[in-house]
Amino acid sequence: MLQELPCRVRSLAGAADRSPSDALCSTLREALTSFALRHAIIRLHLTHRCRAQQAASGLDCVQVLSLCNTGVNSLASFPSLPSLHTLRLSDNKISGGLEHLVSAGLTNLRSLDLAGNTGIAKLEQLAPLKDLPVKCLDLDGCPVKDLPDFSNKLFAMLQELEYLDNVDKNGVGGFL
Repeated sequence: MLQELPCRVRSLAGAADRSPSDALCSTLREALTSFALRHAIIRLHLTHRCRAQQAASGLDCVQVLSLCNTGVNSLASFPSLPSLHTLRLSDNKISGGLEHLVSAGLTNLRSLDLAGNTGIAKLEQLAPLKDLPVKCLDLDGCPVKDLPDFSNKLFAMLQELEYLDNVDKNGVGGFL
């Protein structure tokens, strides 16, 4: 069974009249037309400026989704991925809209990586995560971490949170 489908623009040669992003998305759409393939993928890594959210919709079995450095600035059309437990959204342009992850029904989401999203600067932007079972959250490189007493406030707000940037509320590292 296919368990991981890595897709990187760098590894795809686009036609002269298409951008690498368009070539990747086109190749991915072709690969995902197979019903059997859509339901066999449990890890999907879409990186380097793909229209990743559209490519990921309809993949019910995906457990790990990496959309790092894809230029995501909105989560408004985030697909419903009921099996998703790990979501990597680092190094994008996200500044809010985390409520769309809740409305997408990510009831199994345990690990969320938002590192490097410089638009996340206020604690209130993270409030929608209260409605998700996130246990591990990465916010390294986000301005919100510079707020006074940020860690304590976030752990108090997100009752299910166990690790923030690989450190628990007592300052002990451990989650990998």
